[in-house]
Amino acid sequence: MKDRPDPGQSEPKGVPSSVAHSAQTLDFGSIFMANHAFVCRSLSYFGVGTPNVEDLAQEVFLVLYRRLSDFDPNQDLRSWLFGIARRVAQTHRRGTARAERKLRVVPTVQPGPAPDEVVARNEEIAMVDRFIASLPDKLRDVFVLSEVEGLPAPEIASALDLKVNTVYSRIRLARERFGRALTRHRAAEDRQHGH
Repeated sequence: MKDRPDPGQSEPKGVPSSVAHSAQTLDFGSIFMANHAFVCRSLSYFGVGTPNVEDLAQEVFLVLYRRLSDFDPNQDLRSWLFGIARRVAQTHRRGTARAERKLRVVPTVQPGPAPDEVVARNEEIAMVDRFIASLPDKLRDVFVLSEVEGLPAPEIASALDLKVNTVYSRIRLARERFGRALTRHRAAEDRQHGH
């Protein structure tokens, strides 16, 4: 994936119009405020655990700060941030995998029981998280950007340097997989509750 999206977008998403006219007028504080939640969500989709999301979000914005003068304000800022977040998450995952190999003998502490509605909600969230994590990179990226972030296919194509038809095809495949995963999840719930 390229560091900067292809030309063709009109104004950076998540940046107020008053600061989107040129690279010199882009205001880092405004960009941070408008896009912090998006960056945190993106890192989560790439498998970054909650305890590390804030730290890695800061790392994403440090990269952005250092390279802000290189940014073309006619491009899509969120696509650029998404690419930075993906690379930061990949680096983090490699480091985490090494550390986890050393800690496999440590037992996992399970949380205590929660009210039924909280448990059900957590199970749904966990199911979606597991599904996203199970997807190959090429399907996960388009699924997250399309179904979670709500970006249209042309913007996804620009962000990931793909043809639009390829994006549509991957979205369709990811949706089909999600449908099957959801069916299995609901069947398992029904069996668990004796329905």
